[in-house]
Amino acid sequence: GTLEKLDAKLQGLLQASRTKRADEAEKQAAADAAAAVAKARDDAEPVNAARALHADTSDATLVQLGLGLKSPSAEPHSQDQEAEVYARNAAGTVAAPAVFVESDPASVVEEVKADGFFDSGYDTVLLAMIAHVVEVEGPVLDTVLARRIARAHGWQRTGSRIQERVERLAEKAHRATAEDVGTFYWSAARPPELPMAFRKTTDEATRSVDEVCMAELFALANEVVATGEHGDAAVASMIREFGMKSARAGSRRRFVAAMELTRAEKKFPAAVPSNANRKYS
Repeated sequence: GTLEKLDAKLQGLLQASRTKRADEAEKQAAADAAAAVAKARDDAEPVNAARALHADTSDATLVQLGLGLKSPSAEPHSQDQEAEVYARNAAGTVAAPAVFVESDPASVVEEVKADGFFDSGYDTVLLAMIAHVVEVEGPVLDTVLARRIARAHGWQRTGSRIQERVERLAEKAHRATAEDVGTFYWSAARPPELPMAFRKTTDEATRSVDEVCMAELFALANEVVATGEHGDAAVASMIREFGMKSARAGSRRRFVAAMELTRAEKKFPAAVPSNANRKYS
């Protein structure tokens, strides 16, 4: 009984710590995004520089790397909005926390009902949980998003029906980019157009390479290149920085692809609009 009480107390403290970190990460992301917008409006020259950089990035380049933008329900950006995005890229503002934080979707709703998961009346609860995961972890891979929601409902396995249910709702509320490993959902505070920092993992929150979007791997590659390393040595450093001793072939290919991007771009190319049903490989 004493051990159970101690375990419950420790679990409570751990949950409180995770919630606090998630809240801090969200606030920081929002503050960074606001600062980027303010700087963009006061600086016209970076807009022109970024437009030139964007013009050099072709659809074919992105398709070859398995990248593209899925815009499920968002209206096309106005010219003012596009200029703002270009300026944010040119300013080099990074709207992302330096450490990856794992979300707890159950913490943002009053009650979790596993037996009502597939009911349409449960949509508002699921949308709130999905939004929390995307805000804290975004860009988050589709399978990871569904896994977080499934675990919050007490399910250890994420079946196809659960996956489809979560994705249908996520596509209505969040912008998404398609890569060869799946679809990544982005928060409004950290859209695909904003430069991104690589988020280091901790013992409490780990990720596989396939769960990290190319924009974030590109940021890691830039960090390594800045130290003067190139080629195989640079890829090896990326693997170590990711927290791995070695990488399987599939993971290594993603590291290499990110490193190749640094040879052509000073900044990760802005996402190119594409048909929502278009697939990349």
